[in-house]
Amino acid sequence: MSNDLIKYAHIRLTEAQYHCGNLTYQSKPRGGVTVAYILYHNERNNTLVIDFATAECSDRDNYCRATGRSIATGRLQSVKHSHSFTIDHTNDGARITGAVIDHALSSLPRWGKLADLDDDEVVDLSSTSFALGPKGNPL
Repeated sequence: MSNDLIKYAHIRLTEAQYHCGNLTYQSKPRGGVTVAYILYHNERNNTLVIDFATAECSDRDNYCRATGRSIATGRLQSVKHSHSFTIDHTNDGARITGAVIDHALSSLPRWGKLADLDDDEVVDLSSTSFALGPKGNPL
């Protein structure tokens, strides 16, 4: 598996803040999840097979993208720590990334329940085209 084929998503909780009367969201410096994934086209049944692995950063540690990528990539290359799922073939990158994030967060007990987030927390998916608002609802 070539590292240049691996894609990444970095997922972090954010905090709502008011600045000059405007609501803004700031990523929390601690905690987060990095997802490494790779796509394979199954031409026989026209589906995409997606292999993924995660690296979760503790809420006590500063989040580091490089460390998360390294750990998630190592796990993706390991049979023991990687996961797979299949979706219908699509060229819609947002749909693919959304499916990867849904499966990745569902595989992590602490992150699988976005509905339990506080009203002032959102999930920052800065390297993707998705963002989730309070209670895990799309923005």
